[in-house]
Amino acid sequence: MRRQIYLVPVIGEDNTLMGVVTERDLLRAFVPPSVRFLDYMVYLEQPHSLEVLRERACRIKAAEIMTTPVTAVNEETSLGKVIALILEKNLHQIPVVREEEVVGIISRSDIVRTIYSKICPVKRDGGGE
Repeated sequence: MRRQIYLVPVIGEDNTLMGVVTERDLLRAFVPPSVRFLDYMVYLEQPHSLEVLRERACRIKAAEIMTTPVTAVNEETSLGKVIALILEKNLHQIPVVREEEVVGIISRSDIVRTIYSKICPVKRDGGGE
């Protein structure tokens, strides 16, 4: 199964969650600011060449573009609370921590899959309805 990755945890030397690098962080760091005008993208500054972007990507540190503070949940957080946070903060994924160490990541598709499995359980023979 192919998974979409929308965030990567940034872990400190003590294995604690320091921040996350999200798809939005990467876009902010590498795509020039623009506005949509009459269905056209108008760049507010000149787009960089691929070579310039490659050089920047090799130099930049996660700490320079990561999102902090991180919205995270622990293993005991209810599914309802997880859903509320994802909707409230418009997140695609949310880290799960145990004593500040990342133990997993919950995605929107994980939630849909879980709810679907409760509503429409798959038969034991592997077939569904």
